Amino acid sequence: MDNIKTCKICSKKIDKGSRKRAYCSFDCKLKSNKNRYREKPDKTTWFSIVEFINERDNYCCVECGDDKNIYVHHIKFLCDGGSNKSNNLITLCSSCHGKKHKI
Repeated sequence: MDNIKTCKICSKKIDKGSRKRAYCSFDCKLKSNKNRYREKPDKTTWFSIVEFINERDNYCCVECGDDKNIYVHHIKFLCDGGSNKSNNLITLCSSCHGKKHKI
């Protein structure tokens, strides 16, 4: 009897020829929490996002107001299902950024 593989997200049947596939489509793969962190914009897009966030936050840390060593920080981490959208990004100085990551 054939082993029928099904998508981990929507349970649709997966082609027999795909030994390693766990999802029926790229959309289902992106819906997987394990793969959310891989949804990275290209470098040009990311630099545009960073510039937008820096301008929005006046090139200052939103926690303490410092304007040295500024980082763009994900409020909800990508690996926890966060996104690269502006409502999930803030600017933090290296000290405050370290505190958020408990470094």
